[in-house]
Amino acid sequence: MPSGRQAISNAIKILELTRQDKIAIPDWSSSCVITAIGKFTTPISVSDAAAHGVPVSAVLDYEQWGWPRPIGNIINLLKSFSNPSIIFDRVDSPCFDKIKGLGIDKTKIMELWSLSKTIGLDGGGLLRYKGRWIGIENNTNDLRTLQSLSSIHDQGFAMEIAKTELKTIPPSVVSYTKNHDLYDAFYTEKITRQKNLEEIASLHGAANWENWMCEIVGSSAAPGIAPLYRGASKKLLLKISDYLKDKFSIETSIYRFDFFANPIKPSYEICLAFPIHGQLTPDLITESLKKMERQINTV
Repeated sequence: MPSGRQAISNAIKILELTRQDKIAIPDWSSSCVITAIGKFTTPISVSDAAAHGVPVSAVLDYEQWGWPRPIGNIINLLKSFSNPSIIFDRVDSPCFDKIKGLGIDKTKIMELWSLSKTIGLDGGGLLRYKGRWIGIENNTNDLRTLQSLSSIHDQGFAMEIAKTELKTIPPSVVSYTKNHDLYDAFYTEKITRQKNLEEIASLHGAANWENWMCEIVGSSAAPGIAPLYRGASKKLLLKISDYLKDKFSIETSIYRFDFFANPIKPSYEICLAFPIHGQLTPDLITESLKKMERQINTV
């Protein structure tokens, strides 16, 4: 797939959903997810659909930052609606483990990943349906359009067009997949993230995490971002973020994370989104957070 968001669009096509169909999506979904779903169907927030008894044809379950929800929460999500299909948005996760225990027909389950968010490529997405990988053929005209976009000054805008509209996989991604084993790349990223997660949990994170999050540590999951400093003021989070960037070149953001992993009644709380992907090491995480703790005490 050209991108993770086009994997969403193709999942909708395979499920044969149309504008008349509603898809329940998590609160605080990104604009690219809303756009990808809104091109073919009608998006509605999970919490609104469940609260008002709105029938939906499918639900989108997003593993926020690579944190998989407890299976019981997903089952409760499905029980809130009448026999929906489910699209697992796993764009932030390098894990291919199959999700078990749902008790629904496998023809109603789609899973998708992003190569840019997991292993840092220029684009590319994966879509799995009934245990098989689904692909598309490159569109020659779109490839020429992609090449012409490289001359645009605003490359951020150019990438948005490519990931959303063009039915072609970036040449750099094609070259990478020809010369590298994606399974090996995902596995390497997975192992590094798990080590980083264990390190950050022992130093800081677990003190403010819910039980289900603590259970993720040491499991087969591998989040790429850790939610830290839960409950801190935005002013303090900005100081922390600036410090980490200036002293350690670690790019963090201030976002909201659903600490209870309940899409029906979400609890998004402001926190520091701290990266724990493969470009960081446990030693760097230890040094930055320990110094950060001392910095907090002097703020």
